[in-house]
Amino acid sequence: SEARLRAALEGSFDAFFAMEAVRDPDGKVIDFTYAELNTRAEAMLGRPRADVLGRSMLELYPRTAKTHLARMAQVIETQLPLEDEIELHLRGSSRWFHHQIIPLGDGVAVTTRDVTDRKHGEEELRAMTLVDDLTGLYNRRGFRMLAEQHFRLTKRGGPISLLVSFDLNDFKSVNDVYGHAEGDAARAAAVWEAGVR
Repeated sequence: SEARLRAALEGSFDAFFAMEAVRDPDGKVIDFTYAELNTRAEAMLGRPRADVLGRSMLELYPRTAKTHLARMAQVIETQLPLEDEIELHLRGSSRWFHHQIIPLGDGVAVTTRDVTDRKHGEEELRAMTLVDDLTGLYNRRGFRMLAEQHFRLTKRGGPISLLVSFDLNDFKSVNDVYGHAEGDAARAAAVWEAGVR
């Protein structure tokens, strides 16, 4: 059964870690040691298994360990699984990871998947829903989001925001006769002239 478990872990697309709690004399969880990990976990950590097993998170990764310790300790205390996505800065680049933390005796089992590409895709889709393809300007949804942000900043004592609205009539005919580039130039000139006055 151990061989089957090892084969399943090694065949997983996720990085897998089994972590054992390290407690202070009062019983508080202060660190975790690596009890088991698969090949994907080795690649994620950038270290061979032999260099990681038996060593603690704070020893190996003092900058990033604190991000994980509280969440892992919470899973042990509550005995409830936890699932989330966090952004980490590893070896000079920013990456997004999906984590699932499950209680495992006096420790936890952690599965981790790099979801950076998916996150970037979501950001691109979100940008597409906020910006007009033709003009590169915020559409109605994007404008509303930006206006709400400025309104919240103003309410918190930030700089005063001013909204100026122009009603530009008959620009469709300019676009139809002369093309969108001329229509955009005419709109820009009209806005500039109104601003100067």
